[in-house]
Amino acid sequence: MIDVMFMASHRYEELVRVLNILGSLIAIVYGIVAILNVSLQFITPPSSPHVSTFFDGIVLIVLGIVSLTVFGVNKRKSVSYNSVWILLLVFGILMFWFGSAIGGLIVVLGGLLALLDALR
Repeated sequence: MIDVMFMASHRYEELVRVLNILGSLIAIVYGIVAILNVSLQFITPPSSPHVSTFFDGIVLIVLGIVSLTVFGVNKRKSVSYNSVWILLLVFGILMFWFGSAIGGLIVVLGGLLALLDALR
């Protein structure tokens, strides 16, 4: 009975993990594309505050790798699940800010689901 209650307390954990992996991989791809200077204007926000595309690409790759490391492919808990929502929200907003709108929104959605899980 206790195991069932513990499992029910983190209802969205696997969905949050999948959303984080997907959004982080998209951000890494956007970072590589930005470094290679290939235009993806049809799926990026029109008013992105870009300093340089090379810098944006480096930042997106670093954010994607850190996001994957904190709560993604690593099954060991480097951060408590109840506090991972704030990191996912910050990483998602930064990914959106630096040009990966789709990846950032997916990570933010995962962060909101993790917040909903933590509040239950």
